[in-house]
Amino acid sequence: MILISVPLIYLTLFSKGFSRFSKLTDTNNRIVIETVNRERNASNLPFKWRMVFHNKLTVWMRLVKNNYLEHLSPNFWYIYGDNSLRYFTGNMGMFYLFEMPFWQLVCIFLSKIKKAGIFTIGWILLAPIPASLVGRSFAVRSISMLPAPFFIAGYGLYKFTAFFKRPKTAIAASLVVSLVAVFFMGSLLIRYYLEYPVYAATWWGWENKKAIDYAKEREAKYDKIFISDFYTEPHWLLLSITVLIRGNSA
Repeated sequence: MILISVPLIYLTLFSKGFSRFSKLTDTNNRIVIETVNRERNASNLPFKWRMVFHNKLTVWMRLVKNNYLEHLSPNFWYIYGDNSLRYFTGNMGMFYLFEMPFWQLVCIFLSKIKKAGIFTIGWILLAPIPASLVGRSFAVRSISMLPAPFFIAGYGLYKFTAFFKRPKTAIAASLVVSLVAVFFMGSLLIRYYLEYPVYAATWWGWENKKAIDYAKEREAKYDKIFISDFYTEPHWLLLSITVLIRGNSA
C-alpha cells in the first residue's frame, strides 16, 4: 500500500498537485482584499481602528468560519444543496429531506453511541476544514464527509424502528419510512432523467457544440475564428473533437 501511495504523494506535494489549490487560494485572496477595502471605505472609524477591525486576517477568518458552518448547515444538507448544477440536480438538498428526523433522533442518543459515534461525528466535523479554506460549500469538495452521514442516518433509522416494542407496529413504521424513501428516490430519478438534461444543459456547455458547429460551417470564409471562454471552456470540446477526427482518420 505504501509503495502504491508514493507516486500519488509525490505528484501531490512536488508536482502540480497544488495547482488547483493555488488557483482557488488566489481567488480567495482577491475576495479577501476586496472585502477589506469595501469594509474600510464603509466605516467611520479612524483609519488606525479600521486597520484593526478590518484587515486580511479578520476577513479571512470570518470567511473560513462562514464556509465551514455552511458545509454543516441544514440548508446545504437538506433544503437548497449545492449552487452548481454540474454536480447536483438542484431543487433539493445534498441528502434526502426525510433523513433529517433520524439525524435529530441520533442527537438524543448521542451520549450512548460512545466510540463509534465520536469517530463518526469527528469525521463529519473535520472533513469540511480543507474545503472551507478555499471556498463555500461545494458537492465535490464536501465529498470527504461521506459516508459518515449515512452511518448517522442509518443509526437513527435503527433507533426509530427499535422504539416500537410491538413487532406489528415496528413493521408498520418501517413500511411508512420505506414508502417515503421510495417517493423521494422516485422524484429524484424522474428529475434526473426527464428534467435535469433540460434545465441543467447550460451547466454542461451544450451551447459550446452549437458554437463550434457554427464556426466549422464557416471556417472557409475566415482566416481566424475566435471563440470566447467567458462562460464555459469550449476549447476542451474543440480539442476532443480534434482528437476524435484524428483518431478516425488514422
